[in-house]
Amino acid sequence: MSNLSRRMRTCLALVRRRSYLDILEAIIASLKRIGIFIQISEFFTCDHDRLSPDIRISGFIVRDLHPDDIETIAAFSGKRSEVLRERVEKFKEECQLIYFQDKLAGYCWLAFETMRVPELEYEEKLGDNNVYLYDSLIRDDLRNRGLLGLYLIKTIRNGVAQHKRFLISIDISNYKSRQACTKIGFTKIGTLILIKLWSLVRLKSGYRSLKEKYR
Repeated sequence: MSNLSRRMRTCLALVRRRSYLDILEAIIASLKRIGIFIQISEFFTCDHDRLSPDIRISGFIVRDLHPDDIETIAAFSGKRSEVLRERVEKFKEECQLIYFQDKLAGYCWLAFETMRVPELEYEEKLGDNNVYLYDSLIRDDLRNRGLLGLYLIKTIRNGVAQHKRFLISIDISNYKSRQACTKIGFTKIGTLILIKLWSLVRLKSGYRSLKEKYR
């Protein structure tokens, strides 16, 4: 069976299941093969503590990243240690490590000065009250246990007490993350679309500025 036939059968199966976001992801992946890059991300915010109740999970611990942890997180995430050091040293960002039963289960990065979304070629100063949560990861064998949700609830509650507003960006096809965040208490504030045509033309539209949104 040819690759085209397999892709068509896959698309038909997705249509029958009404998996429209999966269809969109498949179309975007196919366009990328011919040099057309499309990235669609949605932005969400939370500035209140009316969140889902805390889930009691025995053995759940969060601690801040120490310089000696960089190599461990690099190996855990598959990212280069130089990139992680730049986040800490140049951009003054923080990383919080999530432990479950004395083992590293995941992490989440927090930006306080600049919100950088490289896949959208988007960057903006955050200001004093905004915190951008990004690049969160939970180990494969520990997913679907509520660890990231519990982390977010605790982090947001602590931040809101200090008058902080939290922001995240989620790929439009990542419906699981979107559902989890809206369930916690995040609300959508915009969508940003980036289109690149064979590296010759760049088109960007949608969500533009935190200052415009909250002025």
